[in-house]
Amino acid sequence: MSYQSDIQNAQRVYKDILNGYSFFIYRSEKIYVKHLSDLDHGNIQEYRKKCFDEAKARGVQTEKEQIDSAINQKVWTRKDENKIAGLKHEISQLNETKSKLK
Repeated sequence: MSYQSDIQNAQRVYKDILNGYSFFIYRSEKIYVKHLSDLDHGNIQEYRKKCFDEAKARGVQTEKEQIDSAINQKVWTRKDENKIAGLKHEISQLNETKSKLK
């Protein structure tokens, strides 16, 4: 891409941000995608917290609490947990390498 092309693309994206939506053509139809505003993000976070608090009040455990409970019951170990963390990290690195090969 040329510098001029980069500038034009940036201006188009900026226009979409100001409009609050983007659109593209998919199977001969115009598809609109709404851009979330700061207010939208704030409302989502408030709703997420409300749902989390309601679940906690009903006795739903967090992931950490569930893991601690399984360890205390001797059906899971810290070693198992560390192995999963290591595998997740390895998968992340492999995905990063894969993306660079495209």
